[in-house]
Amino acid sequence: MKTYIHYPLFRFLMGLTPKEWPMPLFPEPYEATAAMEKTIEGRVPDFEKPEKDYRTMKAGDTIKFYAVNPATRKPLENLPELHFKVTFVHRYDTIEAMLEAEGLEKLVPGIPSVEEGAEVYLGFPGYPERVKKYGIYAIGLAPLGKFF
Repeated sequence: MKTYIHYPLFRFLMGLTPKEWPMPLFPEPYEATAAMEKTIEGRVPDFEKPEKDYRTMKAGDTIKFYAVNPATRKPLENLPELHFKVTFVHRYDTIEAMLEAEGLEKLVPGIPSVEEGAEVYLGFPGYPERVKKYGIYAIGLAPLGKFF
């Protein structure tokens, strides 16, 4: 007697089901991402928060970006969510190593130097401490649909 398994169930049980990762973005990087000027997202993990534990992120997962107010961190209702497929996940020990390997224009369009690019990332709350502890992840993005 043959035994059959439901393929989607098999993928789920084996941990192969893509995961959706919600991620907030400030308005400026949101606009650059929507315009596909920014094609790689750089994120510093926090292993104590499952939604920020990028060790488990893999190609094929999806990201749901939503714009937030920089002062309040509350979602901006007037801007739609952006949906992307993850094409790769690369870990780096330092921000500078990530910027040099992946390219400034793909991560921080319009920033002229690696030093200034690193300052952008170090300006985010908690990033200076967490990047030393956990490193930083470069996440490749492919749009799922058109924006605006």
